Amino acid sequence: MDAAGLRTRLQQAQAALLANGPRIAEIYGAGVLALVRLRIQRDGLIGRVYSSREVPRFFFYNKALNAAGRSYAKKGGKGTWAAFRAAQGLPADAVYLTYTGGMFRALLVRADGTAQAGVFEASLLAADQESANKVKWNTARFGNFLRPLPSEERLAAQSAADEVNRILNQYLQ
Repeated sequence: MDAAGLRTRLQQAQAALLANGPRIAEIYGAGVLALVRLRIQRDGLIGRVYSSREVPRFFFYNKALNAAGRSYAKKGGKGTWAAFRAAQGLPADAVYLTYTGGMFRALLVRADGTAQAGVFEASLLAADQESANKVKWNTARFGNFLRPLPSEERLAAQSAADEVNRILNQYLQ
């Protein structure tokens, strides 16, 4: 390939990368979200446990996910959120932020399609107001629980880099 052909292919590759920038940003963001969600659902929030503050058990009745939860709530007396979770067969040794799973299911990654100096950004959004409120409340209570660990960032970045390499290979091989 001569210099003019190489220049043309480089320009095509650049245009393809810019056209695919929002999708690549979404690949990275979705990867980060999936890894953070997996970690929290598997291990819970590091160093966080459910409150040991007791409240009347009937407070839990309308939140019960199954018959065991309703039975726990009907017993009377006082109980804790951790004991309520455990009665329903849910893990209670750490804060998992996944009682129903609705908050995490409602999180979406979207890129807006504009770039600044060739850098595209993706945003994390909640699909509904209830989930947005849960994210807000949990952030106020636990800090930025959605912040990825460096290892999660590296794994997600590798997925985005793989896509960049795939696009480049279309034009430069």
